[in-house]
Amino acid sequence: DLFNRSLEIDRVIIDILVNHEKDYDYIILDCPAGITKETLTLNAYSDYRFVVVTPDKSSVTDSYSLIKILNKEFGVNDNHLLINKMSSDGQYQRMIKTLSETVETFLKCRLHILGGIQKEDLPDDRFDTVLLHQENNALHKNFVNIVNRFTEEIEGEARIQDMHYSSHFEQVASLTV
Repeated sequence: DLFNRSLEIDRVIIDILVNHEKDYDYIILDCPAGITKETLTLNAYSDYRFVVVTPDKSSVTDSYSLIKILNKEFGVNDNHLLINKMSSDGQYQRMIKTLSETVETFLKCRLHILGGIQKEDLPDDRFDTVLLHQENNALHKNFVNIVNRFTEEIEGEARIQDMHYSSHFEQVASLTV
């Protein structure tokens, strides 16, 4: 029963992820805003976290709180930041500067900046179509840029890890010969 309070939905989701993680390159979980046990557990379990923040004060506060609790309670030091519903480049730059400096100064954490999505006045029933299928639309282009930025970062990390492993393996091999 999904409404049974004793059911640990975060554990159920993690079990599903563990059973299917080899089937996919990426599994994206969209967690609701706020600080709940489930949101914290799923974010702590995840390899990468995208903290989506809007220019609203409550969103900024909520995002910082999530990053802080993940850091203090779970040892999470890296998060990805995405600014949503931004109205200008100046607003985007101020938000990036403020959040990055605050997180680095007070938490000693790092925010990987993925970019921003301009505020769009679209009906809810048109949003997905524009985002995913209208290639000439700025919203679609921003989304593709963000996905590319993330995948390039991850592929770069994998290449660096491969080089470290390769170098370490060559050192071990030369010692055993």
